[in-house]
Amino acid sequence: MLDKQKLLKEKLAHYEKVKGKWTIANTVLKVAGISVTCILGGASILTVSPFSIPLAAVILSGVSLGNMTVSNLLVEGFTSKRKRYFKQKRDHVRDYLNKMETLFLKCKEDGQISPNEFEQFQKLFKDFENDVSIKTAIKSKDVKKVERMAKKEIRQQQLNVLLDKTIQEYQRKLT
Repeated sequence: MLDKQKLLKEKLAHYEKVKGKWTIANTVLKVAGISVTCILGGASILTVSPFSIPLAAVILSGVSLGNMTVSNLLVEGFTSKRKRYFKQKRDHVRDYLNKMETLFLKCKEDGQISPNEFEQFQKLFKDFENDVSIKTAIKSKDVKKVERMAKKEIRQQQLNVLLDKTIQEYQRKLT
């Protein structure tokens, strides 16, 4: 159980690190876009004088506008999506770590790990792995993989129900 918790903490640290890098890239792109836009805007203002050609100011203003548009598209279309994606992954791992911590606290209160608590822990980690693989499959639009996983999960549930029924039948026969 501790190994699985350690694995989740490592994933969380990885997602935090990657999200931090995308945040830095986002900030750098924003600052660079604003700086270049300001420089070009200032240059277009300086080129407007009674002796200069107004066409140069118009060209610099157009380039400034184009730069601002491209930098904002890069920031919003690329880095912000990546930040959101890794934030969701981080929150997902944190959610399961919190659930796992709750189970650990229950075990510490009892002073022992009951079979029920152990099954809850296994189910929690299995749910985490299923959620991650389903979200990954949906992200990559791999519908066949999702269908296979859904069928596998349905078969597993059917087997569990059948197993429960047979256990109940044997318990009735024994009593």
